[in-house]
Amino acid sequence: MGPIFKTILFWLFGTAIFAQNQNVRCDFFGAEKGLKVTSINNLLQDREGFLWLATREGLVRFDGYTFKFFRRVEGDSTSIFANNVLCLMEDAQGNIWCGLVRGGVSKYDRRTGKFRNYNFTERLKTKTASVASLFADREGRIWLGVNLTGLLLLDERTGDFREFEVVNRQNAPHLSEIELPDSKSVYDFWQEESGKIWLATNDDLRRFDPATGRVEVFRSRQPVAGQWNPTGAYCFHADGDLLWVGGWASGLRRFDRKTGAWKQFFWNTTHAHLDGVNVVNSILPKNEEELWLSSGDGGLMIFNKKTEQ
Repeated sequence: MGPIFKTILFWLFGTAIFAQNQNVRCDFFGAEKGLKVTSINNLLQDREGFLWLATREGLVRFDGYTFKFFRRVEGDSTSIFANNVLCLMEDAQGNIWCGLVRGGVSKYDRRTGKFRNYNFTERLKTKTASVASLFADREGRIWLGVNLTGLLLLDERTGDFREFEVVNRQNAPHLSEIELPDSKSVYDFWQEESGKIWLATNDDLRRFDPATGRVEVFRSRQPVAGQWNPTGAYCFHADGDLLWVGGWASGLRRFDRKTGAWKQFFWNTTHAHLDGVNVVNSILPKNEEELWLSSGDGGLMIFNKKTEQ
């Protein structure tokens, strides 16, 4: 993390902690400061300290002073494939991967300053779907979590994709024909010690074995066909044997990988499980005892793992 962003984060979050119920002042970066965009979908800070923004108007890099835009250029195959970027990832070589709303995935090569584009819609002859998440495993392989499709493995050399169905009729018989496609979406990844990869899906957690293709299902409650089951997982944070899981209307959940035990935490207990309430979008460690939570209905929160408050 670069010194500029350390200062920004300390000032912003430090103020939020000490101000308590006071109003917190934040710097706003808009058109007058060079950032003329309508929506920011994702943020990534790379190993050199640059801040990357996934926006509807292209990929943006911020050095603490100025914004640089990377947009599609018609007729230039080395430009980004499409401007609407949904998610970002940095690989072991420092390349920036962009998951696109349409058109697959684009890789920005740090050495050349050019993009290489991979379109799974053309390769798999499937409908266009947005890339919700990206992950590089320990072997450097690139995985894509694709809305309405599921899990894809990219062969960087050939540009081919291999598709894995991690949510299907066999392991999710409670889902209707309408619900099944949406539940295939993969939103987050984590690779455990054995090499197996944990996935956050709309039908809760999956553990996927890349070597065999075998999928294991882990749910905090038994779903009921024909009913709304608030067990979708949007994100998780690995904490030793524990997985802290966030999702839609399910609050913050804790899963013990050793015992298989779940525990659930709500900040809005009056309307627990109601649609649009107790929504966790992302989880980050603050320190050994606390987690940062971003919520669709609760704003920015801190959860203490010891007091469970």
